Amino acid sequence: MPFAVGETIGTYRIVATLGEGGTASVFKAYHAALDRYVALKTLYPAFKDDSTFLARFQREARVVAKLDHPNIVPIYDFAEHEGVPYLVMKFIEGETLATHLREGSLPVVECSRILGAVGAALTYAHQHGVLHRDLKSSDLLLENDGNVYLSDFGLSRIKAGTGVTSGLVPGSPYYMSPEQGRGGVELDERSDQYSLGVVLYEMTTGQLPFTAGNAFSIIQDHLSTPPPPPSLANRRITRPLDEVILRALSKNPADRFPNIKTFVETFQKSVAPPRPATAPIRLDDAATRELLMDPVWGLGGVPLMLVHQLGKVSFELKGRNEYWLGRSEPSRPFKPELDLAGHQGMEMGVSRKHGVLRLEGGRLYYTDMKSSNGSRVNGVRLRPEIPMLLKDGDEVCLGRFVFRIYFAL
Repeated sequence: MPFAVGETIGTYRIVATLGEGGTASVFKAYHAALDRYVALKTLYPAFKDDSTFLARFQREARVVAKLDHPNIVPIYDFAEHEGVPYLVMKFIEGETLATHLREGSLPVVECSRILGAVGAALTYAHQHGVLHRDLKSSDLLLENDGNVYLSDFGLSRIKAGTGVTSGLVPGSPYYMSPEQGRGGVELDERSDQYSLGVVLYEMTTGQLPFTAGNAFSIIQDHLSTPPPPPSLANRRITRPLDEVILRALSKNPADRFPNIKTFVETFQKSVAPPRPATAPIRLDDAATRELLMDPVWGLGGVPLMLVHQLGKVSFELKGRNEYWLGRSEPSRPFKPELDLAGHQGMEMGVSRKHGVLRLEGGRLYYTDMKSSNGSRVNGVRLRPEIPMLLKDGDEVCLGRFVFRIYFAL
């Protein structure tokens, strides 16, 4: 290994080895001046003089440093120590999705949450002209507080013109899109969508669609063999979920979803429980927004139905334009409108004053109020004190407490 536990690298002291890949190692290090832990990623010494690997490593630093998204691991610095280059990244206290999946498939609600976070990160990267090109479950980091991070942009490339031309890209054959494995074709966002579809297949079934034989055989399967429906491996997967996953895994990019955002939203709608038996309010409808601006609504607020995704407990809120979400404590006078103290709120990481739902201008917003374990909407972690516009049916997480929100009359 290039670095060793106990060694000082610049201003960082190596305290543990986090992982080793084919070309690089990742270490946990301590920065005394800032009193925080970071992750150091460095090439093996054998590759530091290889111009191809060095250029890829430097590209990762440049690409990710420009991406500012709550579900992408941020890079703090890029430097060299005795001729060995290294990246300094945020240290994520948790585990990779690949490690987590050793225990088997995940509940579809959890799959939906993780898919939402990764999909948002990839959509953001694509909007900034960056393709990942090597997405796999070991690149997804699950923080202990529930947040999800996308990492390892070592094979990423900035799109030039209409797409990126692929030679045979040295990515993982288990997750490689057909066009990437074929080589010599233009890659676009739909290639990352296919890889994300493989990750979703793995989350829902606990296994990969193709595993037999060597790398060449697996690539050939991605090129020509239809993947088994996920429901064959997991009877809890419904036919609509089967259809969504298999569409993302279409051999022809034109048969996939037009973009990752549509892919994620379609899957999440298929996961959502039946809507409560109440008349819907479409806040994206101009006539409805005008109705909500009426003084009568201004006094009474918009009724809301919150459905707990795991326990299927329903909470109804009405009569106000502002609702605090959190948990009460016997020794404190504050009591939120949605009190989760009696629903394992503390165990699920819900803060006393976790967040606020507000109706403003005929639209409903949720704001995280600097909670200890954060809030997420459709899997995307929110920045504190910045309102997020909600749509009917959105999934909202307070810490690890997950519910879906509906508007009702």
